[in-house]
Amino acid sequence: MLDTLLDIIRGNKTGHPQQHCLLIGARGMGKTTTLWAIAHRVNRDPVLASEWQPVVFDEESRRVGDLVDFWLECIRQWEHATQSPGETADRLLVDASVDIEERARETFLELVDQSRRRALLLIDNLNELLRSISDPEPLHRLRAFLMRDSRVMVIGGATRYFEEITSVDQPFYDFFRYFELRP
Repeated sequence: MLDTLLDIIRGNKTGHPQQHCLLIGARGMGKTTTLWAIAHRVNRDPVLASEWQPVVFDEESRRVGDLVDFWLECIRQWEHATQSPGETADRLLVDASVDIEERARETFLELVDQSRRRALLLIDNLNELLRSISDPEPLHRLRAFLMRDSRVMVIGGATRYFEEITSVDQPFYDFFRYFELRP
């Protein structure tokens, strides 16, 4: 499974829609370990490391309550992963304006562009993160962004299939390629 996921990452080319993935398994099945293994393997592979910056979100990213928070958390986690001293997200919040969602997204993408790599977002408990953005409109915007922008790939983890990906009327229905972790 790890080799398959790495092949998917290799196959996600700049300028083309990305294949995003979701690991599904009960607690203790190895989702977090797999996400960290992906990060380590990407960092150790010279070709992948030149193309991708793995960004492992904290297992409990509780700072996300809406799409603005998601982009701010992307900035924070990017800076942590790249060992950048910036407090870019906090500076954006000082001058929060009506367009903060767009500014936070664009600031994150500027950081990605400056690195000359793409962002591989490894998000454990993705189901909780998506559920915390309860308004479907921002979720539709996030899906649209992830479908068109090849600078960002998401591999998430979840303990089970959840409404945001299984219900036809939900924005992330039929969006991810699923991998089930079994005992």
